[in-house]
Amino acid sequence: MIDTRNSLAWRRFRRNRAACLGLVVMVGLLLMSALAFPFSSRWSNVQDLQGAVRAAPTLRVVTPYDAYERALPDSLLGAGMHRVAGLAGYDDLGRSLLFRLCLGWLVSLGVGLGAAVMAVVIGVSWGATAAMAGGRVDAAMMRIVDILYGLPYVLFVILLKVVLEPPLRTVLHGQGHLANVIIVFVAIGAVSWLTMARVIRGQVLSLRSRPFVEAAYASGVGRMRVMWRHLLPNLVGPIAVYATLVIPQAILQESFLSFLGIGVVPPTPSLGLLATDGVQAVNSFVGFWWLIAFPCGILVLTLLALNFIGDGLRDALDPRTDAVAIF
Repeated sequence: MIDTRNSLAWRRFRRNRAACLGLVVMVGLLLMSALAFPFSSRWSNVQDLQGAVRAAPTLRVVTPYDAYERALPDSLLGAGMHRVAGLAGYDDLGRSLLFRLCLGWLVSLGVGLGAAVMAVVIGVSWGATAAMAGGRVDAAMMRIVDILYGLPYVLFVILLKVVLEPPLRTVLHGQGHLANVIIVFVAIGAVSWLTMARVIRGQVLSLRSRPFVEAAYASGVGRMRVMWRHLLPNLVGPIAVYATLVIPQAILQESFLSFLGIGVVPPTPSLGLLATDGVQAVNSFVGFWWLIAFPCGILVLTLLALNFIGDGLRDALDPRTDAVAIF
């Protein structure tokens, strides 16, 4: 029965051309960034203040290999990889934008995935517990959600940075850049679960009055067992769809926070931070178009691909709808 349902969902997903295209785009970006990670993690901050400051995209070698070799010695592929460093141009410090984009995309995706995991774990637990408990417990738990909804988001992130940054720096032995990345996805995840909790609460309230749940109670099954064995399997669809939609939302929030200067901090790259650098490089006298075109293009492409995948999953996992080709 489960295999039949999964195969039907996969057939519906494949019929959605936009969702399949989004999946291909995400897999392509992931493969490119993952294959380049051994080099981008070391070479994203290699500077060339003499020959590569805001150099335009080019196929020729601009920065000598010696500069890269010092950052990643004894590399078999290094001599060939450094030849593609100029494909996306260079920033105001002579750093390869291509390598910074590969690493920044992974950072932004990691923040999005971390926020999605937090949203699923906390939101599902909170919403399901409130719905199963009912009464005053349900009312109290949902009022807490309402209060958290009313908190100013940016102020909440600033407070988290003030509270969490010193202990995280101590635990991570002074690695402030990694501490800031952790704080960003904790801050985004701490807000993203609120909608998930409301969605799951509504789904559980709808399911717990179904005959199969009443039959389970009549046979002596406890609440926790009913939750794990009967309700959660029916919530996989909404959870998967919402988790897929949380990732682009989290990436966009990370970009916004980094744009404001309270997200990921230099020299760690992210899509939002690279877009900020690009905006600062654009002026009325000369336009370094590649510094804003490539980061914003990758960001838009990623958000569209994830939203297409989320829409495809929604149609594929909903038995009442029949997914059709969008274009």
